Amino acid sequence: MIKHVRTLLTILFVLCAVALSFYAGKHYYSVKQTAALQKYVYEEMTPAKPSPVALQMRINAEYVRCMATNIYYEAGSEPFMGQVMVARVVMNRIQHGFAKNPCAVIYAQHDLPHPDDPSTTRRVCQFSWVCEGKDTPQRNAAYKQAEDIAHRVLTKNEWNDIVPNDVLFFHNTSVNPRWGYERVATVGNHIFYSKKR
Repeated sequence: MIKHVRTLLTILFVLCAVALSFYAGKHYYSVKQTAALQKYVYEEMTPAKPSPVALQMRINAEYVRCMATNIYYEAGSEPFMGQVMVARVVMNRIQHGFAKNPCAVIYAQHDLPHPDDPSTTRRVCQFSWVCEGKDTPQRNAAYKQAEDIAHRVLTKNEWNDIVPNDVLFFHNTSVNPRWGYERVATVGNHIFYSKKR
């Protein structure tokens, strides 16, 4: 509010000063000085634009693709908020140091000892569709909605006030991995957990 008042007063000052100087026949403000004042007013009224680097970080097409693909395969047939929850889990994992960006979180894989034969290993993915080798789906209506959610989460950090930042895990209601985490919510066919035990 104070900034808006200051901006209005500045505009009035410049207009009055220029008008009075010409009315009195005395050019108290040279063309250069007037241009400088107009530039000051313009900068006061116009918000600073983010740098190209900042825009690239905020709107990264590859991050949107990774996030949208994950939403589509993990929750493409789920309710809207179920898809949002999956997206927020990825963002929460970044915040908790799982990886530095959405793609690294989503495509994370580890080779672990096989439970039936410890001498061999099996590949474990954070999201099952990655180990299944699925690629970016066709741009149908479901994918476009996933893409919209991904873009809004990545560029505007939407729904961060609805989904707690400690919600890090989820699984389908058809399985029971017996995790020792605190259950937070069931949305559609997914149960979401915080890292609290």
